[in-house]
This record gives sequence, structure tokens and C-alpha cells, in this order.
Amino acid sequence: MPSASLVCEGFRSQAATTATGLGLPGLPTALVPGHVDVQSADELRQNVAAVTVDAVIRNLTEAVAEVGNAVVEPAPSDIVIEGNLDEVNRFFYENDWSDGLPIVPPTPERVGEFLRWSPLPAETELGVLLPDQRRATVWNVAVNGVMAGCRPEYMPILVALIEAMADPRYGVEHSGNTPGAETLIILNGPLIKELGFNYEQGALRDGIQANTTIGRFWRLYLRNVAGFLHHRTDKGTFGNTWRVVLAENEEVLRRIS
Repeated sequence: MPSASLVCEGFRSQAATTATGLGLPGLPTALVPGHVDVQSADELRQNVAAVTVDAVIRNLTEAVAEVGNAVVEPAPSDIVIEGNLDEVNRFFYENDWSDGLPIVPPTPERVGEFLRWSPLPAETELGVLLPDQRRATVWNVAVNGVMAGCRPEYMPILVALIEAMADPRYGVEHSGNTPGAETLIILNGPLIKELGFNYEQGALRDGIQANTTIGRFWRLYLRNVAGFLHHRTDKGTFGNTWRVVLAENEEVLRRIS
């Protein structure tokens, strides 16, 4: 079906990547020069008339270019590389599977340890995440948990977080928007003490494994499964780094409530 999606300058790569993730690679776009929010009505009218209208007409009347095959991604159980730690990290970084920090290689043995901490089968689907339309599964939760430096016993928390990420009310599709804000994860309950979270002084400082690695996991999962990547689907103007998990001090809360 002929179509023409209007895309402002600076967002064309994001449009192409998002279209591919939604199963529509090669979706025809029509450029709107500049950005509509910083143009006067006359400037916008002139740009649309000079550039956008012609592109819309071409998209609606000319044959659509043949679309190439989508990138084939590795299956869950595939061994993508064998090598030392430096080689693994270089390979993951070059494939955009890393946040730029060293990752823990997600070997089958390490992933298996994480899976033992979840009652759900590895292939259980937790949702489908935009913009890349990938399935969130217990398996890829474990993989990214390993990579982030989490411990296996954090697995129930990691699964719960991704169930929240997949909830339409959360709106994961907005995670790459212009403000570039980051989600703050707040936890409470007996697991905080059992798993060694910091819930006292320096609550949002890195340095405590549970608080730090679970926060990193959230951002890694947004990159690797949802598909938010620099200069493509992640268009945060400045952006922020991942947030250290905030663990509530329930004893103090009871005293002051």
C-alpha cells in the first residue's frame, strides 16, 4: 500500500531503524527540513512546499524500492564467539551489545545459574518491546543480567522489572525520546536485606553490587532487547546514564510515618 511518513531532519535514521524493528524495512519517508518546533509558520510552509510535497507525491506514485532481507540475529542458544575476555568484550561492543563498559560473558553455564533462580521456563515470553519488537523472555533477562554483573539470586527482581517494562502503561517506546530521562527503580521488602542492597547513607551512589548492577541491567536491556541505540532509535538530546537502584529503608519509614 503506498504511503509517505513525514520525518523531520535529524530523525531519518531513527525512522529507518524503527520501521525495520516494526517489520517494515524501507518504509518510504518524506523529509521535513529542519524541525517544526523551531520554524515560523512561513518557514514551515515554504520548506514543506519546496521539499516535502514532492517527496510525498513520489512515495505515493512511484514503485517502492525492493526491500532487503532483515538482519538475522543469533538464536538464544547460539555461541556467538569463543575467545578471551578482551576478545569477547570487543566483539560485543562492535555489535552494539554493550554499554561501553566491560561485560561479563554470558556463557551457557552462567546463564543456566540465573535460570535456576526463576520458576518460569527459559522460553517464557514476558512481552514484546518496542521499537524493535523483540520478545522479552526469561532467557534474555538472564543473559543481560549476567552481562550487567548481577548475581543469580537477583533473577526474580530482574524478571519483575522486565514485566514492568513490557507493561503498556510504562510506555517503553518513549525511552529514546528527546529529554533522555532515565527510569529510577525503587525496591522495598525483605529482599533488600537478604540480597545486600544499600538502603542507608549514599542510597543512590554506585559501589554496592545489587543497587549498581540491577540499575545497569535495566539500561542494557533497553539497548539489547528493546533496541534503543545511540544515533538511531535513542534520540535523547543529552541523555543520562543508568540509575542506581533506590532501596527503601522500611524501618525508618515506619518510624516517621
